[in-house]
Amino acid sequence: PAPRSRAEGDRRLVLPTNAPILVVDDEPMLRRVVARELRGEYVIIECDDGAEAIAKLGESRDVAAVITDLDMPPGPDGIEVLAEARRRHPGALRILMSGRATPEDMEQAVQDGLVLRFFQKPWPTGELAKVVRDALAAPAAAHEETIPATEVQSSDWFWRVAWRLCQN
Repeated sequence: PAPRSRAEGDRRLVLPTNAPILVVDDEPMLRRVVARELRGEYVIIECDDGAEAIAKLGESRDVAAVITDLDMPPGPDGIEVLAEARRRHPGALRILMSGRATPEDMEQAVQDGLVLRFFQKPWPTGELAKVVRDALAAPAAAHEETIPATEVQSSDWFWRVAWRLCQN
C-alpha cells in the first residue's frame, strides 16, 4: 500500500492508508461500539483478548493505533498489550479504556510511558473517534508525549493524570 503523502518538512506520522487500528476488549458489545465509531475512516481489527492482540501486533506490518481495555482476564491485560504495541509499533497511538482503573494501574501505565490517552467507560459518543482522528493527524512526536513523573507523585496525582490523559 502507498503511504499517505506529506509536504516537505511535515513531521506527521506516515502510515499506509489502510494501516489498521486494533480494538481490544473482552466485552463484545464495547468492542463493537468502538469499532462502529471508527469504521469507515479506518481499517479496524477487533481482538477479544490480549493474547490475540499481541499476536496481531506481531503479524501486522503497520498499526495506526491500539485501543484496549485495561482488565481482560485471564490476561495479558491492556498494559501488556500497550507495552507490546510500543515495542513493535512505537509510532502507534496508544489508548487505554477502563471502567475500573485503579490509581496503581494508571500510575504504572503513565510511568512506563505506555498510555497516550485514557478513556473512562462510558465516554460521550463521538469523543473517541475525534481523539483518534486528531491524534493521527498530529505530528508523530505528539504520540510520544508522557506525563512528567513529578505530576504523578503529587498528592492529587490521579486526578491530574486522568485530566491530562482525557484532554483532546
